[in-house]
Amino acid sequence: MADGTTSKALQPVDACTDGPGLPCARCCMAFAFDPNHGVGGEIVMFCGTDGAGRSLEDTWVWDEGLWSLLTPPNHPCARHSTRMTLDATSTPPKLVLFGGSPGSDCSNQRGNLDDTWLWDGTTWALACTGCTTDQSKPSARRSEGLAWDGGDGFAILFGGFGTCGGHRSGACGDTWTWDAADDAWTRRCSGCKPGTTRPSNRGSPAIAYSERRSQLILYGGKGNTVLVGETWYWDNADDSWVKLARVNSPKARTQHRTAYDEINGQIVMFGGCAGDCFSRTQAPLVTVLNATWLLGSGRWRRASPTTPPPRRCCVGLAWDPSTSNGRVVLFGGATRGPSFFNDTWLWDGTNWCQTGVTCAETITG
Repeated sequence: MADGTTSKALQPVDACTDGPGLPCARCCMAFAFDPNHGVGGEIVMFCGTDGAGRSLEDTWVWDEGLWSLLTPPNHPCARHSTRMTLDATSTPPKLVLFGGSPGSDCSNQRGNLDDTWLWDGTTWALACTGCTTDQSKPSARRSEGLAWDGGDGFAILFGGFGTCGGHRSGACGDTWTWDAADDAWTRRCSGCKPGTTRPSNRGSPAIAYSERRSQLILYGGKGNTVLVGETWYWDNADDSWVKLARVNSPKARTQHRTAYDEINGQIVMFGGCAGDCFSRTQAPLVTVLNATWLLGSGRWRRASPTTPPPRRCCVGLAWDPSTSNGRVVLFGGATRGPSFFNDTWLWDGTNWCQTGVTCAETITG
């Protein structure tokens, strides 16, 4: 088993709360919808970084308009900048999480993590225990793109920052798919050329599957030195990525997030940074964003909500069909300072509202 894959013996769950029933302010957490638990499904949130700079290891669920802290008997070591998504190849379906930047209780305190964990609604279980780096699992990394490809039926991972191409902390450009039946990752697109049949090496891309387009869409991210702003989709038949032209791609950004709005048939993208998110020299109004962009069947277009969330990056963002008959849910994030958030917002296809503040409707399952 690779270093960094387990919690220390009897390590308690670090319950980072802000009063009863509310997670503490954080960013860079794993955040995904679990359709098989809760009332009509629930959003699961794990880990992140708090305002004190600590890596967290608590597990929360958003169900029927409320946050609840769980106490699973087993869990990954603390981390941030990891990703999580649906794994319907498991029986029954689970959530799959990969890698991240290690916290204080990880056995590996250097570099990044290369472990795979599955969430079954009750506890976490380490997977891919017999996997070999670069053969049956990706190398250690953080800030990868990870999403469920509903058309092709697997979770797909792209890029991140880690031990790629001989660099300890460089931007990666490899593509992997997860298969629970084989308890292993499979390398894809191995002969692809950057910029032609795959995106260039990058970390922090945003990936979401569009049912309307029947495409897994990847947008943006940061290379080793520059931000990137193209839109790509995965072509499973050709085992390659295809760059979308003439789709009015937004300006380059990183640490943004996307989720698919099933009711309105649009990928929703929020926030991120058009520069160094936490630079002490760049103007915050230039670098930290709060724009909402939408991608339906045609081009990207910028939405005009009347009450957008404040500027931030590294939020949790996921579609939840059980919240108010279907909403995109946003939680937390960070902005310059740095300042951290623990507010929850809902997107209805036209506008954002903050739960407990500006949401007029009753949030129910």
